Amino acid sequence: MTGIKIDQYKGVYWRAGVKSPIALCPTHKIRLEIRTRMYGLQQQETKFGGHDYLVCPEDSKNFKIFGDTFWDMQKRYQSTKEALALKTATIVDLDNVYTPKLKMSLSPKDDRYSVQVEIDETPTGKKLVIYAADRKNLSEKTQIFIDPQSDKITFDSKGDIHPNMIFSKVVAYFKDGKKATLEEE
Repeated sequence: MTGIKIDQYKGVYWRAGVKSPIALCPTHKIRLEIRTRMYGLQQQETKFGGHDYLVCPEDSKNFKIFGDTFWDMQKRYQSTKEALALKTATIVDLDNVYTPKLKMSLSPKDDRYSVQVEIDETPTGKKLVIYAADRKNLSEKTQIFIDPQSDKITFDSKGDIHPNMIFSKVVAYFKDGKKATLEEE
């Protein structure tokens, strides 16, 4: 299979890119089992060197879990992965929602167009969400600016085409329930 991301954390492989990361055996690359013991009718945590443990179903090798439970280790793996991703990010405050500066290209269904989205801060401190779209063959482009501080949509009219030449309607929904619309009249 291609496109599967596997990381190593605390001696165990983790399959990333899924809702809940999956612990894998470093040797066999198969899902590790979480072991528990039953005492009477109550289920107690299994201890292995003072911690829960995982077992490879292929060769019964035990893997120590660092922390109280498997779920704690899984959360720590996710937190560590997120922290590494944000370590070099520049953070922008959009209405008390802190988000990293972002620039990404999207692949629209219609390949005659290209689209880029950016979350950024201007040199004057104004925060903006910028959508840029262009027609590939005609070298025509438009830029739409969504200003969450003023709850409005604007566009670049200097040398760019009007957004209605590419979009039939753009709607921005803001934190306080307000919305702004830019549409063909």
